[in-house]
Amino acid sequence: MQFRFLAACAALLLTTPGMAQDETDEYLRLATTLTDDALSEQSFEIAIQIGFKGVLEADEEMVALETECPGLISTMAEAARPVMWELHQRDNLDYRTALHKLFARRLSREEAAGGAGFFASPLGKRFVYTLQLGISADNVIADVVSNEDMSISRGSLERDTRTSALRGILALSPEDRKELTRLFSSEDWARAFSRIQPEVTALQHKLVNQDYPPEDHARIDASVQPATIAHFEKCDDR
Repeated sequence: MQFRFLAACAALLLTTPGMAQDETDEYLRLATTLTDDALSEQSFEIAIQIGFKGVLEADEEMVALETECPGLISTMAEAARPVMWELHQRDNLDYRTALHKLFARRLSREEAAGGAGFFASPLGKRFVYTLQLGISADNVIADVVSNEDMSISRGSLERDTRTSALRGILALSPEDRKELTRLFSSEDWARAFSRIQPEVTALQHKLVNQDYPPEDHARIDASVQPATIAHFEKCDDR
């Protein structure tokens, strides 16, 4: 099952070999700001609610089982949580590394520094926070449920990303929206972000279609199956 797509959606905007470390500090600071611990924890909770439970709740067979034995999906999600958190942390580091390389390749140091400064600011943090809270995954979930290989199309990802961005912007105060409009129309780093957006989307699309290896699926199954059996047994005893 694909669980990675929210990690990419949640950071909507988000070293070249041979480069000295001091020349990549701003790129790393930008990538780290967009994948810090607080955002990682929030995106994980969203992934559990939408990326795990949401996918199961969109599956007809699971809906029938949930009707027969209420609480099943929540039980499965909670049982998977410890393993999923470990995998989520690993994925977050992978995403940070990929962003770092992309920023170092396509942004100037000044542009990276400007972006890092914005996303570390109170307004930048509110912006990303509201983007995460307003995440839309309807099209992505539809792909996961309907496609035999559970693949996600770029079109579905882009539609959900646009909806998420709109929700996030509308959730901000009028003052914040006015300031964002000013920043994104006048700042060099903001124009640079717009320029590389297709490459960010391509990176996100690649990440959301990467599935976990068999050993990780086995660990998830080993956590979920005993809890599922126990839950059904409780239903049978009622």
